[in-house]
Amino acid sequence: MDGKRLITTGTQKNYAIIIDLKTMETRKVRLGIAPEHFMVSHDGGLAYIGNMEEGTVSIVDLTNGKEIKRIAGFYEPHGFSILPDMSKVYVANLGAHGIGVIDVKSQALVKNIYIGSSHVLASFNLDSRLSEINGIVHPTLTPDGRYIYAADGDSNQVAVIDTRTDRIIKN
Repeated sequence: MDGKRLITTGTQKNYAIIIDLKTMETRKVRLGIAPEHFMVSHDGGLAYIGNMEEGTVSIVDLTNGKEIKRIAGFYEPHGFSILPDMSKVYVANLGAHGIGVIDVKSQALVKNIYIGSSHVLASFNLDSRLSEINGIVHPTLTPDGRYIYAADGDSNQVAVIDTRTDRIIKN
């Protein structure tokens, strides 16, 4: 973060803890079910936290220690990447084959980008594998933020996404 605070999640207790490293004061923030993976904005003001078992992302104001919004529409939100200009947050869906795109200004899920070959995915017997879906773990940005790479664990494909259009340009 900014070197002034530390954040950690309490997955089994459904909260995050923010610690002021100067005063050692702690704040507990109630979140959704099974908060785990998260990313802090580049300015240290917000944390985007995936509530794995609820399919939501909590947005936490780290200065005030409060959840300011909870966004639905995810499937085991796992890894996060935020563009250098902080305009969009990309959220990996471990329990699905796609990336959710959050518009930071509106704090809303504005798009899902589905990854992987439909031919490969259609060949799975999902009834027997539903609890074992290996979707996207972490969307990885290029240093300039122009492209994002997303590897799908079931289709064995990596998608290259243009972050200006949020479209896959290559698998």
